[in-house]
Amino acid sequence: MKVGSKRESRSQRGSHRQPPGFPEASVSASGSKPKRGKRKMPVDVAEADGRRAAGVDQWLEVFSEREEKWVCVDCVHGVADQPLTCYQYATKPVTYIVGIDSDGSLRDVTQRYDPAWMTVTRKCRVDAAWWAEALRPYRSPLVEREQKEDQEFQARHLDQPLPTVIGMYKNHPLYALKRHLLKYEAIYPETAAILGYCRGEAVYSR
Repeated sequence: MKVGSKRESRSQRGSHRQPPGFPEASVSASGSKPKRGKRKMPVDVAEADGRRAAGVDQWLEVFSEREEKWVCVDCVHGVADQPLTCYQYATKPVTYIVGIDSDGSLRDVTQRYDPAWMTVTRKCRVDAAWWAEALRPYRSPLVEREQKEDQEFQARHLDQPLPTVIGMYKNHPLYALKRHLLKYEAIYPETAAILGYCRGEAVYSR
């Protein structure tokens, strides 16, 4: 695998202090072209219960130029390209995972790791428009790469099974139930395909 760039990811609890006994990870400068930069990825999480053991909240992401995608690497547990494993070891709850590249650009990549992103996590975060505007000055100049990453996120969500709880469909970005339609909303066309059923109610694409 040809390495194009590296990220480091860190998860912090509400106190924003490094967990005892867990050294601060560092990544040396690469001296490469902008597209071969590095990122740190702090994961902002809510205040954890004091009785819980702190999770392993740091990992890397390496950009594979051959595969044209970011690959996560957990150096503590010796696993690579297993986003769910990184998530499982992180301190819960996880609300944000932000990649920090070596050029100072930021990227919210929570969707790559959190299996509950579409149904639970996104509802626990700040207003999406505000968050996007806050990150806008720090966007990477590699716009095409980020657009492809967005497409990968979308494909990942579509591969997920349909929610099995009625309440999860309310304001869902991909699916809708007729009961949750607003006053001026409707299923169009009326012959729209039914994607499945939840407790007997038809599920439509939004």
